[in-house]
Amino acid sequence: MIQISNGWDKRLSRESKNAVIPSWKSLAFSPIRSSMTPTPQLTPYTCALACLESYFSDINQPHSQCEMLKNHYRLLENPDPERRHEYGAATDAQIIGLCTHLGFVAGLYQDFRQPEVEKAFTGALATNAGVLIPAFWKRTTHHCVRLTQVKSPGLYEVMCPLFHHDAQFEDVTFPNLVSWGFRFIIITQSGSL
Repeated sequence: MIQISNGWDKRLSRESKNAVIPSWKSLAFSPIRSSMTPTPQLTPYTCALACLESYFSDINQPHSQCEMLKNHYRLLENPDPERRHEYGAATDAQIIGLCTHLGFVAGLYQDFRQPEVEKAFTGALATNAGVLIPAFWKRTTHHCVRLTQVKSPGLYEVMCPLFHHDAQFEDVTFPNLVSWGFRFIIITQSGSL
């Protein structure tokens, strides 16, 4: 697993020494599912902020998209003068910076080995961490979704925030994520490790 920032894999390996990882047989009958607040996008560019709002709401530390946009303008502005209208379209680094600024721990990862990714996904969901998945969604647009559950090996449910519509839950496969060049961001509360 390529760790792009922070130490989730170190924490995972430290905690996994004594952990019992369930077999896929047991997961097939009782998949780990995160509680989830479906959250629509405030603007066409705030999919990542909608995913963060959803996670923060679920752990009872609410931060709305409006609040994040208003209070963290400098973190979220696009430095490209020709793309200033895309205010709130957060890059991976901006998502991590915002989470850190708000007192959370966030790590960015990329790995195309299914067992390793699923181990990280199930471990994160089991500890009530948030998992955001930025990708070139369906090969049409850059988009961010939030992992809801690992349904079975290679099949995941995500909360997909939309603009002008309610957020929806979608199934996505590992091969699709790989073809869309996905990364994932694991977010935890400070001190919860």
